[in-house]
Amino acid sequence: SSVTSVTIPDSVTSIGSSAFNGCALTDIYFTGTEEQWQAIKGLSEAGLPQNATIHYNTTLDENGIAYTSNGDGTCSVRCIKEELSLPEPLQLIIPEKSPQGDIVTAIQDRGFFGSNFRSFIIPDTVVSIGAEAFGENHSLVKITLPDSVTELGEGVFIRCYYLERVELPENLIRLPASAFEGCEALYDVILPESLTEIGERAF
Repeated sequence: SSVTSVTIPDSVTSIGSSAFNGCALTDIYFTGTEEQWQAIKGLSEAGLPQNATIHYNTTLDENGIAYTSNGDGTCSVRCIKEELSLPEPLQLIIPEKSPQGDIVTAIQDRGFFGSNFRSFIIPDTVVSIGAEAFGENHSLVKITLPDSVTELGEGVFIRCYYLERVELPENLIRLPASAFEGCEALYDVILPESLTEIGERAF
């Protein structure tokens, strides 16, 4: 089989012998915890590749976005480039909720690194964006971050060569190091009045 990834819901308690035998699985997304995974009957005989990576508390949607639950009704997101079903370079709308109903509050470190979309729509439920989250996105031209965002990770837009314009959130206090390092086309950045610190090599 050419199946390389699968999402298994935490409702599964048993897997039959050789159920995945012959599958070229590299990634398994399990919506439950590691303890729930280990408790599944027949796991050792299911034919799962030993080198497959298991992502616990994670759901993958039809667009190739992975949601990792925090266990409190919220989750963080990242894209799985190999699973992206949308043609590039287009606009990517990051949903407010996961397929499981968790509210998206964070974008993970390197969450959309190198994904090459021209623009992103980020929901106003997001409060933090991780390190290099949009780094090396060579099709990104402009982006507006919602005012809900209060934390940006180091190198958040590093080496986005064609990024021209950025509007930062009103409540941002710190612009991290290397935030726009290597953004050669950048000509317009709107800094909020809330800002008190600009990190090393920010531009």
